Amino acid sequence: MSKDEALAFAARSGIGHLTTSIDGRIESVVVPFFVDDQQDSPTIYGHLSVSNPQAVSIEGGHEALLIVDGPIAYVSPSLYPTKAETGRVVPTLNYVSVQIRGRLMPITSTEDFRNLLAALTSRFETERDEPWSLDDAPSDFIHTQMKAICGFMMRINDVTGVAKRSQNRPEPDQVAVRRSFSRGTEAERQIAKWMD
Repeated sequence: MSKDEALAFAARSGIGHLTTSIDGRIESVVVPFFVDDQQDSPTIYGHLSVSNPQAVSIEGGHEALLIVDGPIAYVSPSLYPTKAETGRVVPTLNYVSVQIRGRLMPITSTEDFRNLLAALTSRFETERDEPWSLDDAPSDFIHTQMKAICGFMMRINDVTGVAKRSQNRPEPDQVAVRRSFSRGTEAERQIAKWMD
């Protein structure tokens, strides 16, 4: 995937594994996020629980890796027409995965943090028939909830993405996998769309 394709895929997902190293131990947590690409450097905004050990990574300005996975589907060698011809086939996976690297920085201003939460909520609620917003809850309740989480930003240093969709196989094998996946599980159907 190009960097633009990878970042766009991550932005559409909005959920990823924030991974950091704390005192030599690798830690990872699932976080909601949004991408702001209107700045000089595209930036990730998100939050996590203050009780999470990774909160110190934010305060310390640590390097981080955000992994955003898409659909993943097992590809059986039995799907390949070339299996009958040569037998030289092995199982594999088709998948979409994006890795974003950058340095974490805390959101310290209460107003900025509330704006982050409002934008993040809007990112997930916009498509709903009756979208919820921070203004739907009492402000003192929201203020209390905000004390339990910490906001972060991560200026993006590097973006890499892989969309493996049998492009390494001969065309008959690709067609056979796409045909099978188009009638398969949800993940397989999503991969089939990527193969078009």
